[in-house]
Amino acid sequence: MARPVFRSTFEAGEISPDWLRRIDTPILASACQTARNVILKASGGILRRPGTTGLSDLQGQARHYRFEGRGFTEILVLTNGRLDVYDESGSLQDSITSSVPWTTAQLARLKFTADANRVYVFHQEFVTQVLERASDGSWSRADFSFLSGINSNPAQPFYDKFSDIDVTMSVNAYSGTGRTLTFSDDVLKTDGSHVGVRFRYLGACEMTITAVASATSATVTINDALYPTLDVTVASSAGYKVGQVVEGSISQVRGIVASIQSGTVVRVTLLEGYDQFQVITESGVDKDRLVGPESRGEITGVSTVATPATTSIWDEQLTSDARGYPATGVVHRGRLFMTGFPEATDVVVASAVGNFHNFALGTDDDSAINTELGDDPNSEIRHLVSAEQLLLFTDRGAYYVPESAESPITPESLAFLRLGQEGASYVEPVVASEGVLYIDAESGRLMAAVPTGNVRRSWQPIELSEYAYHLLTGPVRIAVSNGLDGRSERYVFVLNADGTLAVMIYRRGAEIVGWTAWERGEGTWTDIGATADTLTCVSKIDTTYRLGAFSFGALVDDEIDYSSSVSGRNGDTAAAVKNKVVVVEETVASGEVPSVAPASGYTLGYDFAVTLRPAPPVSENGWRRQRIARTTLEVVDSGAVTVNGKLSWPYGAGDDLENTGAVSSRVIRAFKLGWANDQTPLIQQSKGEGALLDVLACSMEVV
Repeated sequence: MARPVFRSTFEAGEISPDWLRRIDTPILASACQTARNVILKASGGILRRPGTTGLSDLQGQARHYRFEGRGFTEILVLTNGRLDVYDESGSLQDSITSSVPWTTAQLARLKFTADANRVYVFHQEFVTQVLERASDGSWSRADFSFLSGINSNPAQPFYDKFSDIDVTMSVNAYSGTGRTLTFSDDVLKTDGSHVGVRFRYLGACEMTITAVASATSATVTINDALYPTLDVTVASSAGYKVGQVVEGSISQVRGIVASIQSGTVVRVTLLEGYDQFQVITESGVDKDRLVGPESRGEITGVSTVATPATTSIWDEQLTSDARGYPATGVVHRGRLFMTGFPEATDVVVASAVGNFHNFALGTDDDSAINTELGDDPNSEIRHLVSAEQLLLFTDRGAYYVPESAESPITPESLAFLRLGQEGASYVEPVVASEGVLYIDAESGRLMAAVPTGNVRRSWQPIELSEYAYHLLTGPVRIAVSNGLDGRSERYVFVLNADGTLAVMIYRRGAEIVGWTAWERGEGTWTDIGATADTLTCVSKIDTTYRLGAFSFGALVDDEIDYSSSVSGRNGDTAAAVKNKVVVVEETVASGEVPSVAPASGYTLGYDFAVTLRPAPPVSENGWRRQRIARTTLEVVDSGAVTVNGKLSWPYGAGDDLENTGAVSSRVIRAFKLGWANDQTPLIQQSKGEGALLDVLACSMEVV
């Protein structure tokens, strides 16, 4: 006896084979074992996925960034040593080919953040780039530079842990050019990358390297005269120790003990300036005393030492050709944050509020920030994300910065609280309506950091790919579209290393998300990007890269007008399309397909196969042999589709069979013989037979 099995929706999408055997899982009732080149609808039905319109052939392997201006969007395409700017129709607006630093090998790790008319491009191997759009629509490129500060010193961040803490620095003069800088151990790189780099003596007085003699010695120009080193005479040097901070009781001059010269002489390097301790000989007047943590002696003499004392308190500019540059950055709450430094992997710096080029530390709440994650010094910070709060992702965990309108981020209040143990891969996270999406570093699954509304723990991680993890075959890029080409659904697109896409529909508050897989009929996708309801991509066929945009107005991929001969397609197997139906698929020669001459209303592109197979029905007794005697499929405004090997045409009695592009809303019934443990109907459109397809529901009669 046959029993009907209704599958009113496909909202769970394609699920992993592991879950197909879980008869206790309600997800089976709305799942598929195969859902390829289809897209899930909010109503639970399935559409043939959108094709892509071919916007422009590119110069080579490319990354692209969608820049959203006021009332317009432009597409920045980055190729080897080149920037091209397109509008959304694929029209070239501007190009920059001079002094562009990125190479093909660096494209995958580029990171972007934008503010007003500027786009910042980050990579560890070159100085951060600033791309700026002028009012006339033209673009320019410049190296990121720091504000010129006191004494024309760049207002840049410094770091004191590039070398061991006990490595000392010495300089053979207080000022001048051509001076010698010496370290007690290897600090400098001898490949020339340290030339031009600034170091600070006692974290204050700057000098610039002009030549490197060895890993321990260099020639420098002293930009800020070094603070004096003084021999201070007291009654007894006992009780003073090297490294102690001492201060004049009257003069208020502060210094650090560099060495003990004798039983009465303490060598002190001044910490804050050039004022010296006072030697007071007048009788009956309080004497200036050298006050330390363990001793307090009257100062009876002060003399300046000929050369500055050796010190272990020094630092080096954080970013340079020698140490590398930030891997990522983000604009958040009026500051430009940077992190991911190659040799300072857990350091985070931020500009002063309102000035993205000022990273000099100060004393007020709006001053720049230079701090360390602090939780795990061996972790590698990979991403910063500006959401409701600032989020930070490392290879070993995720963190958030507690902040609010009443308690904004300041140098003193900045703290990183762990929100989860799951580290992030190098795939750049994306902000969605529900939170921040990222790829787990270990498993490669899609995770979401979502706000909790809880004051004590503001964020928590959840997994979104549990049922369809098999579709994530090496994620390299994430994009989020709030709608797609005018539709209302929200989709997440994950580009895999093999050039396929895993596509997820997300409904707010839904317990189950649905996934499908997209594949091109020819070639692969190499990059994706989204803003609002527009998804753009870069595709590759052989050595040809193209910029495209997904559109339900396109039936096939890289679709272009075919009213005349086309260029760049010779030798490719392409499909000629008329009225949303593939009429022929042949090899292009001399810009045409042999069977169909170019004509108005025709387009040309690459067709793809559609495959939909529902999850097998399971009885309450578990798995057993069964037969699906009949499958009923409801479609609306659909063209030709094959169910269980039987082709269903969209024509009714009296219809014009020559009407290419005819669609109909109908019920399709298909029969199948034989018994199997997982017998299910196969719904498909083979490559070369593409047409519109909108499946509302499916039911099966199981024997």
